[in-house]
Amino acid sequence: MNGRTLDSWKEIAGFLQRDIKTCQRWEKERGLPVHRLDGLKRSRVSANPEELAAWRQKNDIVASAKGADAPPDRKSAITRFVVIGIMAIIFIAAALHFGVFAPLFSKAKKHAEDVAANPADFHIAGTSLVVVNAAGSELWRFDTRNEKLASEETYRNQMLEDERYAQAALPYLIIKDINHDGFAEVIFSTQTTDNFDEGELYVFDHKGTPLWDKMKVGGRHRFGAVEFSADYRIEGMAAVDLDGDGNLELILMTAHMPEWPSQLIVIKADGRILGDYWNAGRFTCLGFADIDGDGTKEILAAGTNNEYGKACLIVLDPRNMNGGSPQTEDEFKCPDFPKGTEEYYLLFPRTDVDLIESFPREAMDRIDLPENRVIRVMPRISRMYFELDYSLAVLRAKSTYDFEIKHEKLLREGKIQSRLDGAYFETLKNGVLYWDGRAWVAHLAASHEEARGSN
Repeated sequence: MNGRTLDSWKEIAGFLQRDIKTCQRWEKERGLPVHRLDGLKRSRVSANPEELAAWRQKNDIVASAKGADAPPDRKSAITRFVVIGIMAIIFIAAALHFGVFAPLFSKAKKHAEDVAANPADFHIAGTSLVVVNAAGSELWRFDTRNEKLASEETYRNQMLEDERYAQAALPYLIIKDINHDGFAEVIFSTQTTDNFDEGELYVFDHKGTPLWDKMKVGGRHRFGAVEFSADYRIEGMAAVDLDGDGNLELILMTAHMPEWPSQLIVIKADGRILGDYWNAGRFTCLGFADIDGDGTKEILAAGTNNEYGKACLIVLDPRNMNGGSPQTEDEFKCPDFPKGTEEYYLLFPRTDVDLIESFPREAMDRIDLPENRVIRVMPRISRMYFELDYSLAVLRAKSTYDFEIKHEKLLREGKIQSRLDGAYFETLKNGVLYWDGRAWVAHLAASHEEARGSN
């Protein structure tokens, strides 16, 4: 092109062996010598080849398509890709030869095998418990030989377990790693269609081998002049690390069928019974919280006490848990049990609303343990709240919408005369009773700890 003027961006780009946009950028950033007839930016451009060659040499621009701003060389790119691919193949082959990836492959393989062998779910098929992994493949089955075994739906309806919101729907079956061995154990209780012939607890490892001998809850005991049969059922259970050692304790909530009493059992991960406690009435719900700050979670068990006909809340230290609930009448005492080692036993007052229902006993329906170190309990019939702090002092009695609807209805019907004012709830708050080791008292006395220690 020497000897003639280049009069378009296309010819200029061709001369410099660059794309048009690169040449236009060089004009702005590097002073590429181009000319415009009228000096305006939008005018037609032209350039002298000799000027361009001199500029190129001065700016060290290589006269080929391999410069820094050149479009990619397809052949060079393919060559580089092939070389990199060959090097990668050589590296992988060498790594495989010298076993570099062997630990990674082995670890991945073991993880896959562990997942495939780990219990994750269950089915009930006739009289059998069928345990499956996460993919739904059967791992093993256990035949209870109980023709009245409850349906799978019965078990699944109880699969609610929450330490903070411990309502009565505690599970009948738990799949958890209770002994910290990396595999889930299966904790299974027999439930039947008529609630009899129950009370058996089985604990299996992930292969279906029993970890412990079968446990039968309850027993034959006499309360007053009445001997109660050994017909007990497991009404729910929880698996909780109470002492912080990484292993889970099992807490069983049991009850006589069809009457009372109830038994609460704590079992270590190795099958040792840590403690059991008996209540002259039903347990209905459980909660777990370290209320005294010593590193061990207390068990909060709620329900009803048949002698007093009131809802109750019991606080138990799992390391020292035995005996029976505090009773005053012989009809509700069992000579087989020593005085209970409960840290606290509270009775909650009846309301005029629940007394109208003519039911002889009120029971606690739920325990909530929110993050603000408050214990919130709700009686079953009245559906109002009591709130306590972690020293078990009552903070307040509190209305709910359900309670107000019931109260308003009874008030319109003329069945009650009370008004839901501050005095009403203050009376309920002050009506909570505590067992001090010798008697029921309206307030926790300073000697409460000493009195409990004398039990």
